[in-house]
Amino acid sequence: MISTADLDAFDAEHVQLDEIAIIHRRDSQDIRRQLAVAGVRPLLGGQRQIARFYRKVDVEPLGLI
Repeated sequence: MISTADLDAFDAEHVQLDEIAIIHRRDSQDIRRQLAVAGVRPLLGGQRQIARFYRKVDVEPLGLI
């Protein structure tokens, strides 16, 4: 079982692609492309992801969070 503390720790260090898109009022696929061009990759690879999470430390320098 995952503890609340574990979830809080994950949330403190990661951001979901859709959250970034909502903050900037942009399409999530546009944000995804911008991140990819900058060399920022989601935590888990693959095409069939339901949610994409990125490390905040990788996204912050781009001014997206």
